[in-house]
Amino acid sequence: KRFSFDWKKKIYNISPEIGNIMPKQKTRKSVSKRFKVTGSGKLKRNKAGHSHMLIRRDKDVKRAAKKATVVAPSFEKKMKKMMAKAG
Repeated sequence: KRFSFDWKKKIYNISPEIGNIMPKQKTRKSVSKRFKVTGSGKLKRNKAGHSHMLIRRDKDVKRAAKKATVVAPSFEKKMKKMMAKAG
């Protein structure tokens, strides 16, 4: 038994030979599949609106929806925290 957790006191009982063990941050797979980290550390995402009902859209709108874009800075910190290994 590596460590135990007392749910009433919310305290970790850690064995001294192993050291400090904290729970790991898990990656949200839905986020890691939708976003990629660029070389500069920004998050890249695909644009919405390129799956159906394209016949009535302007060709410039359809072309712009094909290209990837960068995630807004206000959401970047949240997304990286969900990805766990990126941030």
